[in-house]
Amino acid sequence: MKVRLLVLLAGCATEPYFGESVAEALCGRLAACDEAAFALDWTSPPACRTSVRSSMAFYDAEAAGRRCPFDPTIAAACLDRVRGSTCDDLDAAELLAACGSAWGCPVLPE
Repeated sequence: MKVRLLVLLAGCATEPYFGESVAEALCGRLAACDEAAFALDWTSPPACRTSVRSSMAFYDAEAAGRRCPFDPTIAAACLDRVRGSTCDDLDAAELLAACGSAWGCPVLPE
């Protein structure tokens, strides 16, 4: 099953490092939980991280353009949720949507 990452935002929970932290945590969990599906979606863990970081950069720019405030407490909770997810409850789209609340206003996919 192809996981489509619609990132609604990007171990630090500060704004400049948030996207990288989410990419590392999420791609690591995806690879660990289902190597076969992961290999179908990305050629390597770095390719996954690049994809997530690219999407996060778009959403980060959109949020900045709208002057949405970044909340590091919500960002840290999101990272904890991603890192603590089990293979049974791992849902990339849902986790990334939850991380979108780190900004004070919603940023919709392009």
